[in-house]
Amino acid sequence: PNESARARVRREWGIDDSTFFVLYAGKLDESKGGEFLANALKDKFATKEGRKIEFMVIGNCDGHYGANVEETFAASRNKIIRLPTQRYYDLAAFYQAADLSVFAKQCSMSFFEAQSCGLPVLFEDNEINGQRSSNGGAFLFSPGDVSDFRGKMIEICGLAPSELAVIRAKARESVIR
Repeated sequence: PNESARARVRREWGIDDSTFFVLYAGKLDESKGGEFLANALKDKFATKEGRKIEFMVIGNCDGHYGANVEETFAASRNKIIRLPTQRYYDLAAFYQAADLSVFAKQCSMSFFEAQSCGLPVLFEDNEINGQRSSNGGAFLFSPGDVSDFRGKMIEICGLAPSELAVIRAKARESVIR
């Protein structure tokens, strides 16, 4: 975790401190759930607390599938900052700035980088992710269920800052032990 990097990246991209910032970093192809992610972010997010949620999606997509993904992102009613694939060493600053990292499908080794920055993760429920989430620093959603994926994001966004701080610490602890 790096608070100065967090503040710098948020300032650079116009993300308020009070905004709940959700990050996706990875491929946007079919195997990684590009369309699933785009469809999940299409409708406006609203929380009971009225907290603002914004998104950053980092990654490239190609071909007809990629064009559909980009079209869906462009039609979203949410603020989505779209960036192409970034250099591996530059990703830490984005993880540090975010409040939650999401993986639509097939969580990669990026899970460990996100967690090392104290970033909670939301990914699909399977045996490996179940083990990875057992320490309390990550959350699971039902695979392929857009409604559950969205619902979990809203639920996590609604956590009190003190609860989120505990989860962030557990995320970091799971990687450094």
